[in-house]
Amino acid sequence: MGSNSSEQTAGNRRFAWTVILAILAVLVAILGGAYTVWRLSARESYETSHPQRAVNVSLTAEDYEPSEDGPTPLRVKGTTSDGEEVNGYALVKTELCNLMLEPGSYEIGVAGPVIGPDGTLYRAPEGVLKITVPASGATTPIGFELTVADPDSVTATDAYEAYDTLLRAGADDEMSRELRAAANDRYQTTEQEEPDEKDQKDQKAEPAAPHDAEGQGAPSRDSEAQGSEPQASSFPFTPTADSVPLEGADEQAFVLMCAEALGVPTDQPGITYELTDQYYWEGGALDLLTIVFRGPDGYQASGECTVEDGPIKGLFGWNQV
Repeated sequence: MGSNSSEQTAGNRRFAWTVILAILAVLVAILGGAYTVWRLSARESYETSHPQRAVNVSLTAEDYEPSEDGPTPLRVKGTTSDGEEVNGYALVKTELCNLMLEPGSYEIGVAGPVIGPDGTLYRAPEGVLKITVPASGATTPIGFELTVADPDSVTATDAYEAYDTLLRAGADDEMSRELRAAANDRYQTTEQEEPDEKDQKDQKAEPAAPHDAEGQGAPSRDSEAQGSEPQASSFPFTPTADSVPLEGADEQAFVLMCAEALGVPTDQPGITYELTDQYYWEGGALDLLTIVFRGPDGYQASGECTVEDGPIKGLFGWNQV
């Protein structure tokens, strides 16, 4: 009798818990549905009370093909008519597009350099355009004139700036990376199409400076005999003792590219750099290495890099540490 009574009591408890859990599940479903309905209703109410207006934005430039060229990032700052601060980015791709904004007052400008699919770099116009978006009636169109960059003035920093701005504006990472690579290929090729004849001979005769036991970049032993400056004077940085030699690429050219991207000065003595072994970054499916620059006066810069493109993530420019 005692055993049957205990089993019956346990069965009653299990049944009670089953009922309670079922009731809780129903309540969660009801509350979840109610919350979803409330969110949709609140969103519709907000959109009804905060209607967005279309602002026509035109982009023009020499040889600019709106259907083919990459997106242009715009920086938008201002205040809505309800007093809400707006500070963000927008991407526009066509020659004439609509930028959707709530009624209010704004300052709009091109956020940075623009890269076409063939690597052509366009300079952004300086300054911003001030506009007022009314609650009703037509909005005033605005336009920006992009300027094709002088090939002699383009540096790797321009490509990185354009790439970084695109990412900030919400552009696709893969597409942004392809545009940056196209710009680097286009302008680096242009700069090296016709190297100086003596430089060609030097490049054939002298490989990149090796690391010696002290970790110093070894200058060419016979550069003075040829009547040219020692290699150390044209390459302003020194590898540390822990720096890993770069394989499969010109280390000095790579280091100079990284220095330019990170804003490291090339006219200050005593700056060292350190390279790490390459490692695989699964998130970007890339082989990366890290470069760190250090100055004698407490300045430092670093970035995670690919051998082909230089720093692409974890960029820390030349700053006091």
